[in-house]
Amino acid sequence: MSRSRGPAPTERELIAEAERAFLQHGTEAHYEDAAYYHRTYQHRKVDVRWYTEYCAARGGSVLELGCGTGRITFPLARGGLSVTGVDTMPSMLAEAEARSAKLPRAARERVTLMQADLRSMRLGRRFDTVIAPFNVLMHLYHPEELAATLARVDEHLNPDGRFVFDVLLPDPALLARNPERVYKGRAVRHPNGKRYAYHESFDYDPVAQVLAITIDLQNVDDPRDTVVQLLTHRQYFPQELKAVLAHAGFEAEARYGDFEGEPLNAYAESQVWVVRRAAG
Repeated sequence: MSRSRGPAPTERELIAEAERAFLQHGTEAHYEDAAYYHRTYQHRKVDVRWYTEYCAARGGSVLELGCGTGRITFPLARGGLSVTGVDTMPSMLAEAEARSAKLPRAARERVTLMQADLRSMRLGRRFDTVIAPFNVLMHLYHPEELAATLARVDEHLNPDGRFVFDVLLPDPALLARNPERVYKGRAVRHPNGKRYAYHESFDYDPVAQVLAITIDLQNVDDPRDTVVQLLTHRQYFPQELKAVLAHAGFEAEARYGDFEGEPLNAYAESQVWVVRRAAG
């Protein structure tokens, strides 16, 4: 007796599934090697200073979306704040847990790390400030994903809470780069001691508004030792964000072009947003 099968997937369904898999890979690949990730970004301090100063001035509790290895989480805790950090990547949370052991006991007790999906998290409590640092929202590729995340932010904010985040300002020159061209960067050293030549290429889809960055790491002493990472970033334009935030019931309290308080303009690299629930 033959076993009946469901209908074969259509070409459109196959394409959609391939796109989902591509974006999922682009969301995870750059973060799987958490030790290398931490080494790469550990000296980035300008956003750490900005978030710690802002949250300290507000006081109270902080929820960090996409806490990673704790680069911003732990300075917040050292400053006396109660911080809950959530991330989707087990590798990043494991690295953060290991690093938290080096914190003073009082600071360590102020940190809670949890694995959660930003789009569906239910933590059962509210916070004075919710932050999404270092381009976290750029891994939300579809309008419904960003809308779901903003709804979760709203659910987890105290009545007078603030949501603070940063994303890159889309750079026309970067988005227009030839996807066939490979750009050479400075060699990097992995925590395992090996040196890798660094190359990257860029491929922008203007319809999906997604920039795909392919990072190629090749061991300078053994060319057979090669690591390829895909990093995908949804490009969010300022007026687009303003409309999406308004639709979610938020309004901008402040908007900056960097972490020094300069205005957002055409020459900015980042968009730093401080938003609150809209009046009325």
